Amino acid sequence: MTAEFKLVRSMQNWDASQMTTRYFDGYFVPGPSGVPATTGGVVPVPGQRYVRWCWNGYWYSLKPRLSAVLYYPQAGTWNMLMDPTGSSSVTSCTWGSGGVMPIGGVDWNGDGQSDMAYFSNDDAAYYNAFYFKATTWSDCSGNTMGIEWGDSQRIRQRAFGVSDMTGDGINEIMIVDPDQGIVRWLKSDSGYGTEDSRTFGSSYMEVL
Repeated sequence: MTAEFKLVRSMQNWDASQMTTRYFDGYFVPGPSGVPATTGGVVPVPGQRYVRWCWNGYWYSLKPRLSAVLYYPQAGTWNMLMDPTGSSSVTSCTWGSGGVMPIGGVDWNGDGQSDMAYFSNDDAAYYNAFYFKATTWSDCSGNTMGIEWGDSQRIRQRAFGVSDMTGDGINEIMIVDPDQGIVRWLKSDSGYGTEDSRTFGSSYMEVL
């Protein structure tokens, strides 16, 4: 079994006959040899963008474009198809573990490309933490950074990368705490060091 990525392009008037199809390495779906069938499968990571040279009919220019990314919890592996329209080459990076929550669309170093990021909400720790790793095209050599956040674990908390809310062109990180009815977001213009929050109604919201 393999993970299959299909793309119908707007520039081709959504013509299905022009569909681009790429395949992720079957090693990662549903899991490597020897992994129990009860083990969870891969997690799609939406919103990942990478800067690449694009032809506009007259010249090439650097543009952010969406890519296809899977996170495999069993091995803590990111499997990245960075240029799905131009290449079938997959970059794999082992970084993370089964107990973390991958976050898509976060550019923590401000280079215009989405980086690998995850939210650790581990019962064994006394704090939550966010971890970031700069994405590189061909290997796993990017710089890393961690931020401790909060002082208690709430298992139902969920973290998301969301569109720029501070005007610096970099996405924010939003954390939804359904048990308290609170939405918080870490602000990119402070290096994700400060936050704002809003309370929505009563507690026990459902995260969709």
